[in-house]
Amino acid sequence: MKLKDALQNVRVIVYQAQAPLVAQTVAYELASGLPAASVEVTRTRRTKLRPGTLCVGTVEHCPLAVDAAQRLRADLDNEFAYLQLQADGSGVLLTSKANLLYSFMRYVVEHLADHDLAPFDKGRVFPTAFKWQRVSYDYFLTQEGRIQRGMDKERYIRELARLGFTHIEVNGLAFPMGLETGPKGEVYPMFYTYCPALDQFVYTELNKGIYPLYYLSANLANLKENARLARKYGLTPGLLCFEPRSVPEEFFARYPMLRGARVDHPFRSFKPRYNMTIAHPRVRAHYAEMMTKLMRE
Repeated sequence: MKLKDALQNVRVIVYQAQAPLVAQTVAYELASGLPAASVEVTRTRRTKLRPGTLCVGTVEHCPLAVDAAQRLRADLDNEFAYLQLQADGSGVLLTSKANLLYSFMRYVVEHLADHDLAPFDKGRVFPTAFKWQRVSYDYFLTQEGRIQRGMDKERYIRELARLGFTHIEVNGLAFPMGLETGPKGEVYPMFYTYCPALDQFVYTELNKGIYPLYYLSANLANLKENARLARKYGLTPGLLCFEPRSVPEEFFARYPMLRGARVDHPFRSFKPRYNMTIAHPRVRAHYAEMMTKLMRE
């Protein structure tokens, strides 16, 4: 008997209500390829393993998780995936972390379906080669590629999850370029779209009014939507910011005592640019306030 034959006997795919959002995504996508399967949500930590019932989720949020799988975290150095499936369609498909769940489900469907069922009857462990993988300086989601015609962010993020990526940058601007100015002919402001700084999304009492609210609001909404889609497919969203980045001269006209180091790139910049002096308590409080606002959002 093949693994795909046992999957055809699945009648109910169950996930726990408290599980990460990706468990729901996996349950419905897996069910869409199994004509006889439906999806159920449970709030129970442990449920009897009924014929035709497959549980999907993480070790902490899979009510049908076997004791052996729960002990794996201590036994393995890296993260892991686990599949137990019996001929009647009952079993568990789980991972140690949410950011592995979608890719493992796709791996089972796309690469293991034609394998013999026997190795999975008692459960099979798949240790991961790496604890995490991310796209470095994500071109398509947070840099120039984000404004290309026909860009489908959800499809892109889903493909990253399918390929086994675990982490993703989400701090991309909603605008084609940052609101930065410079001398005529200078291309340096174009680089402010690259790893955008915290002050492109939120303001504090220190820099309020430097960037217009419509600009900050649009960027923050874009960041939150990127994070929502990342969570949907289990990816861990994060920020990759070039900090401390330069701030407009308008800021130093208000607070000349907070001028810090020159940080522009002489090869590309036609005028000096400076950051805030990060040793000053007011500046440190400014960064703390920005981080606090972003975490709340």
